[in-house]
Amino acid sequence: MDRERILSLLDLLKSSDAAELAVREGDSYARLRRAPAVPAAPEEAPPTPGMAVVPGLTAPVAKTVVVGARLVGFFHPGQGPDSEPLVEAGDHVAQGQTIGTIESLRQITAVTAPVNGTVEEVIAQEHQPVQFGDALIILRPDRED
Repeated sequence: MDRERILSLLDLLKSSDAAELAVREGDSYARLRRAPAVPAAPEEAPPTPGMAVVPGLTAPVAKTVVVGARLVGFFHPGQGPDSEPLVEAGDHVAQGQTIGTIESLRQITAVTAPVNGTVEEVIAQEHQPVQFGDALIILRPDRED
């Protein structure tokens, strides 16, 4: 598991209400826990709105949007089982665009992009069982100027 993956997992944890996140990928295992809130030292400058400060890094990391499952079923990155993926990492998506599907009770339901942005990572795998709130895809929203 590389540094970029760990940073994306940190973003995922920060954007959720979960206190802990455990991920196993092949032989790698990462367990992240949310630390109790500690007041910032007075000499620290507040982070720029829309940015998160990750300890150990000198530059802020842009926030991401985690697209979660809205129902229980099986995730498909395409229009249905065994179809071509609708999006891949690096693709630009528009708000409302279908970026995957969930099959539940033999019905296919579209997973749509909540914002305009770029696909950072497709987390869920083809035929992966998902529950309400499970992370499926990470998007990096377009900059608002």
